[in-house]
Amino acid sequence: MSVKLKRVSTTADVLNKKYENYEIRDSTLKDCFGTIPKKGVWLIWGGSGSGKSALSLQIAKELALIIGTKVYNNELEEEDSEDYQKRLKTLGMHEIKNFFTIHDPLDELKTRLRKSKSAKIVIINSATYQFKDKEEYFEFANEFKKKKLIIIIAHADGSKPATELERRIMFDAHQKIFCEAYKATNRGRRFNKINTYIIWEEGHKKSTGK
Repeated sequence: MSVKLKRVSTTADVLNKKYENYEIRDSTLKDCFGTIPKKGVWLIWGGSGSGKSALSLQIAKELALIIGTKVYNNELEEEDSEDYQKRLKTLGMHEIKNFFTIHDPLDELKTRLRKSKSAKIVIINSATYQFKDKEEYFEFANEFKKKKLIIIIAHADGSKPATELERRIMFDAHQKIFCEAYKATNRGRRFNKINTYIIWEEGHKKSTGK
């Protein structure tokens, strides 16, 4: 049986292809991350107290204000947590009417995201709470990463993602961000003027003694 091959792309085809991005208004976020693609996978990892969850919420707030559509934060790691409540208050997330916290296991999250009016952006906290192995991750990502922006939070072992699952997600992710002492370092495929961003100035100074 003959195999039908896909059409090859010329260099002009590649160069002329248009990509959809969100324009960031916050100048400090924009200096580090530039524009943000409307679909794909981001991985944000770091140790406990590194600022990784705060960064994901800062990005979510910025995008929710820009696009005016739903943003889901699938909070599995800090479900029913006072720390999470305080973080939302500190970052002013109550001002964002289209930001929603959910606590969905994988099957329920898939069902929610398949709905026609579901969020265009979903944060998953965290990788190891959401996916039991890399097969579950890739099945999920292959269905949704070409339709939505998926921001996944992961733990760190030193400066690298802690588990094999989290490392596999890192290799697949379009954007890779390492957080330490409330400073984010952009290790991804794209950045703007600089590759670092201070998540919380006071926390960074306390953590580094500077």
